[in-house]
Amino acid sequence: MCEQVPFKAGDRVYVWSASRRRWFDDGEIQVVREQGSVVVRFNNAKPVAKELPLRHIHQVLRPATAKKSQDLRSAVRQALGTGHGPKDAAQRLKRLYEATKAAEVSTDTSPQLKDLVTRQLMDFDKFTSWLYVEKAANVLPKVPAFEEPPPKLQCTKQVGEKAARKIFAGCRIQILFPGGNAMSLTRKELLEARLREEGGVAADAEATHLVVALGAPRSLVTDLAVAPDVEVVTDAWLCDSLLLGQRLPVSPRYRWRPEPEESVEVPAAPLQKDIKRQIYSCKADLQTLLGSTADAEDLRAKVVDEFRTCSAAWAVRGDKWRSWQYKKAENLVAQARSSMSVQDLKSIGLTPKFVQKCLEIRERGYLEQAEAFRKDADIHTLLELTRIHGVGPALAQAWLRCGVRSIADVRSRVDTLPGTATGAATGLTKVQRLGLRFVEDFQVPVCRSEVERIYAQVLRQAQAAKIDAPTVVPCGAYRRGDALCGGLTLVISFPGDGAVEEAAAAYLKAMDDILVADLSGAATTATAVRVPGDDDPTDSAQACLGVVRGCPVDGEPMRYRRCDFVFCRHNSLPFVTLQWTGSDGGLFNREIKRIAALRGFHLSHTYMCKADREGTRGRQVGEVCRAGAKIFCEDERAIFAAIGLPYRPPERREVDAELLRLVEEAAKEAPEALRMVKMEFQGSDLRPCASSVS
Repeated sequence: MCEQVPFKAGDRVYVWSASRRRWFDDGEIQVVREQGSVVVRFNNAKPVAKELPLRHIHQVLRPATAKKSQDLRSAVRQALGTGHGPKDAAQRLKRLYEATKAAEVSTDTSPQLKDLVTRQLMDFDKFTSWLYVEKAANVLPKVPAFEEPPPKLQCTKQVGEKAARKIFAGCRIQILFPGGNAMSLTRKELLEARLREEGGVAADAEATHLVVALGAPRSLVTDLAVAPDVEVVTDAWLCDSLLLGQRLPVSPRYRWRPEPEESVEVPAAPLQKDIKRQIYSCKADLQTLLGSTADAEDLRAKVVDEFRTCSAAWAVRGDKWRSWQYKKAENLVAQARSSMSVQDLKSIGLTPKFVQKCLEIRERGYLEQAEAFRKDADIHTLLELTRIHGVGPALAQAWLRCGVRSIADVRSRVDTLPGTATGAATGLTKVQRLGLRFVEDFQVPVCRSEVERIYAQVLRQAQAAKIDAPTVVPCGAYRRGDALCGGLTLVISFPGDGAVEEAAAAYLKAMDDILVADLSGAATTATAVRVPGDDDPTDSAQACLGVVRGCPVDGEPMRYRRCDFVFCRHNSLPFVTLQWTGSDGGLFNREIKRIAALRGFHLSHTYMCKADREGTRGRQVGEVCRAGAKIFCEDERAIFAAIGLPYRPPERREVDAELLRLVEEAAKEAPEALRMVKMEFQGSDLRPCASSVS
């Protein structure tokens, strides 16, 4: 496969950046791998390398010409390779010197560097200073200036079927110039070169497609009197087609839409009062900009869709904080039923930054950040890879660097990919292999009726095994009242106190005929493990992430379903059901625990107690340094009452303006509440607590 790559190690290349939609910085090919990829090292102060797959090798272009250099040191640096540090360059020069003495210098070595080494003009101890320090004239004798001949051009087209395919065959594409800040002359020439390679003639007349940059002025197209049969597209259509290796259909998102030109009348000599009046009038128009539209519901749906796109993209990139902020804004806009005016957006709890984003969506029809994410091929790959259970953002990015672009690539390299983000390439773990096996079934939502059928089957199986009548509560999206659920979460509580390990093992043994696989990372049989994030030292809660067979009806196909079993004691049941009912993304539980911490409590997965914290400042809550006795709560209403919040039924477990107002009130009362907790703890028999609330 490497023989089809028209590059070799040491070649200088240009790399196409899908996120920036332009030709990126030049670099040097370090390695050509057998599995169909090349490693390019960029010319930075701190060199970094990027692995490019073979199917994207068309993104790598050689420069047509090379600049002539009159500086000897520049020629030496270029011959030794771009991106190498002084120490590495000195070592390479020593190896070249030894090869020169043995008459083993290759023919492609720079003649200037070969002559320099042959004449033994180098002092290796001072070579670093001479090569990288400006004032180093005494290190080497003066050498007459020379001109480096331009490198021989090499064909960058691949041989075989891929070279025979011309994605723009039969098209006459004209790139309009000038095109604003987004279309420089260099970028236009590079795009035209790619068009000629792919069969699209850059025609000046009788064009079938006109490519216009997003920032192009309106008159650039209107003055040309474009024929009706000519497609006027943005440069994104051209770049995405080159990126994917196929001509994309001209969808509405790729058609160029000129921005309307507005005429503003300016008085000849405005008075100071008139200027202030105009400023206030502009502010008033801005305040009613969103509320004046008749399609507020369509705008609301568009805002929710754009925020959801950004939330998912930031999540797979590993930025949990930005993902949470977009998810919170999405929930606030989706739940609001008022008009989409600026005042209403502020009243539902949106920050000024997100209000401005809503204005941008109203004016443009899309959010610029969301549009960039949709055009980023790496984001689409990360979203697909993280669908596999056991694959997080860090591991997905590690696989992306290994050349993985789809789930099909993962299946073909299941034994050679790393199982952790920083681990060796020893293959996928057991949990990841199971997640890969059931990935398609897990993406199909479960209707409420099927959840009820599986729940009834679990009860019948436990009754047949004569389990001591535990309480089983279906939680998750089913308890919140959603029509479709991502899976099942069954909370099983047992009487008594202490650990639930033995009771959980007996219950899972009774489920042998139902459970198909265990995603908890256990050995051969299904085993309950400690709940992640639970800080109760008594192990009063354990969970088993299982896979069960679905219960289809009316000829529906049978699919495997996620079914998580959470085991606890009766006295912990209210806390466990509160935790596992939750909301999308866990935002509701996060805000509830924040309010509890600001009012002097520590709300865990299985209990609640008063807590003295260190490092409390504003809304940020510090670590628990002293904890009181557990507070008994008979049900979830008692938990809300203990924290000082009005009760919310499961179907209202969402972040809204009322909950954010309660968070603000708790933040204002936090100093006094925490001071009272400290006074209450003074002189008491207190125990240290290693848990922390973030």
